[in-house]
Amino acid sequence: MTSPLVSSIRKAIYNGMKGVFLDATLTRDVAGAGDDFDPGTPTQETYACKAIREFYGTGYRPPNLAAGTAAKVTVLQLSLSVTPKVGDRITITGQGGPFAIVGDTPGQPAVTADPANAIWECQAMA
Repeated sequence: MTSPLVSSIRKAIYNGMKGVFLDATLTRDVAGAGDDFDPGTPTQETYACKAIREFYGTGYRPPNLAAGTAAKVTVLQLSLSVTPKVGDRITITGQGGPFAIVGDTPGQPAVTADPANAIWECQAMA
């Protein structure tokens, strides 16, 4: 059961951090409309959000991510209308990108949320 405080904590974190996080864009590839024989042309959908990135230190990098290009992208949940997933790319104003969200490592999902559902942490590659 979710606590009634989660919603207010989530909003407080968003309101307090939206000025610190940077403007970003999540890009998602969407399969084209069609059938099995002609799948159609894939398209891209973009979603505005607020995000920041940091590079993993040597001891904290998940084992499936290569050194030097591994990044953690943190997104404010209330700034994004979809849930990030593997294959999405995030470009952050002033911090570069795109940072591609990479597949799950056993015991370590690619996208996680905090207990208040205020942020998503995404394992990504530059």
